[in-house]
Amino acid sequence: RRSAMAALVTNRSYICSVFARVDDSFKKRSKLQEIVRILRAMCPSLRSEKELLHYEVVLKHENKTSEKIHAWCELAPEDGKNEGYVATGVFHLLKHGKPLPQDMHSCFVRSYDTAKVSENFKDLMGFMGFEFDYEYIEKGMLFQLNPTIEVKIYQTFKISEGGYAEWEPVPKKFPKGTLAWDQTQWWIVELRAKCTDASKLSDTEKALETLAKKLASSFRDMEFYANVQR
Repeated sequence: RRSAMAALVTNRSYICSVFARVDDSFKKRSKLQEIVRILRAMCPSLRSEKELLHYEVVLKHENKTSEKIHAWCELAPEDGKNEGYVATGVFHLLKHGKPLPQDMHSCFVRSYDTAKVSENFKDLMGFMGFEFDYEYIEKGMLFQLNPTIEVKIYQTFKISEGGYAEWEPVPKKFPKGTLAWDQTQWWIVELRAKCTDASKLSDTEKALETLAKKLASSFRDMEFYANVQR
């Protein structure tokens, strides 16, 4: 099983993140417009902004429940219909390493392995001893500041029925009726950066710290931390 997983890996990197939790009023148009204005002022070359509709299923190993692998894809409304969402592009497997020591890093830093997989990954992961744990959707906005840094503003919703459990083998369509989300009052603002060179982690973290301070100074109810519980 280890050699099979190794064969899947196509890229190994580090991800650095800082998080802020803000209350439900953040979704008001005025606040979203304000953060977009600030991001554009700080990053004149803001590359893109788009709606975030990110689906992720967490799989746990049948013998080692602490060993987990995530499978994710982006969703989009089904063309010409109002009945459901469809997966866009390919699925990805994602396996996080242990977080690096917090006393040595200002951000939440983890290594990760990732691989693109076909839609039959459910069968593959079952063969490797992994089974369903839970699934969720992140819904909000995604801003790409530069090739390595992005800002996510989102809420997390657990899927209460349907989804992964009903994939036979793995349909691309996710009926809207199954997305009975448990909405909370909190929104998450996540600043994250990808780093492919461990020797440059310090520079990456400093860039995130600088951005976090600028954003926090513009919103009195926004304070960034190196971790946030899902």
